[in-house]
Formats: sequence, structure tokens, C-alpha cells
Amino acid sequence: MASSSFIGRDYTRVGWVAMDYYIGWLAGFLLTVVCVLGCGSAPKDNPLVGTWVSDKQRTLEEIEKKPTVSARTRGLMDNDFFGKLRVRYDRDTYASEFEGEIVMGKYRILEVNKDFIEIEEQIEGWDKRFRSKIYFDGDYMYIESNKHDFREYFRKLE
Repeated sequence: MASSSFIGRDYTRVGWVAMDYYIGWLAGFLLTVVCVLGCGSAPKDNPLVGTWVSDKQRTLEEIEKKPTVSARTRGLMDNDFFGKLRVRYDRDTYASEFEGEIVMGKYRILEVNKDFIEIEEQIEGWDKRFRSKIYFDGDYMYIESNKHDFREYFRKLE
């Protein structure tokens, strides 16, 4: 009888049944590891995961409270600018859509705490990376615009 070898072991005596069992066990173990590491509990650990839409009313209320907001930014209110941006965050990628234009990219989490998440993002096709702090306020998240001195609020759809 010819000898069969797999990973340096002789399976002539124990047969192919034992080898099938071993391969099945190994495949199951690897699938479990991949799922634990890859699937993880991203939505629980990463509050960004899901689809967010710009909340026009909440953003405009925020702008109205700030006397330092420029006339240019206030002009955006009249042009129906807010409320159109939609962003979908997955575990490490995002896609944003504004008036039919879609921008995609990757991000990585730098810091997470109860008030904010800091990410480093890279738009698809760009070499430059950007850092963003995204804050949470109840059912909303917001991004501060230091340049224009206001917060744009987003509400979660899913």
C-alpha cells in the first residue's frame, strides 16, 4: 500500500477520514478567526457605521445662534445647501453623495471616546490624507467648520 503524506504526517494508518476531519476543523477554525477579526463588532465599536444625512433644520438653527458666522456662510442657507449631503460609513470605507456627485474613500480610526471619533481619511485617487474629528450629540453627529465657525449636523438613517 502506498503511503499518503499531509503536512509531514503519514495518513496510511489513520486513513483519509481523519485527514478530512482535520481539514474540516482547520477550515472552521480559520473561518471563525476571520469572522472575529474581520466582522468583529464594528457597529458597536465604531459609532460612524451606517448612513448619515445632513440635517438642514438642526444645522440652520446652529448657524442662527452664532453671530460670528460670515455673510457668505449665511448665503448658503438661502441657496438650500444644507440637507443634501449623505454619507455611508462602513468599517473602513465611506461614500458620500451630494447632488448626484459621489466621493469614495478609506478611513482609519485614530481615537474613539464618548464625545467624538477622530479619523484619518483618504479620498479615492488622492495621495493626501485628512484628519477629522466627528462629534456626537444624542442621535446626531456633527462636524465643526472652523473656517466658517459653525457645525453641520447629521442624523443617522440606519
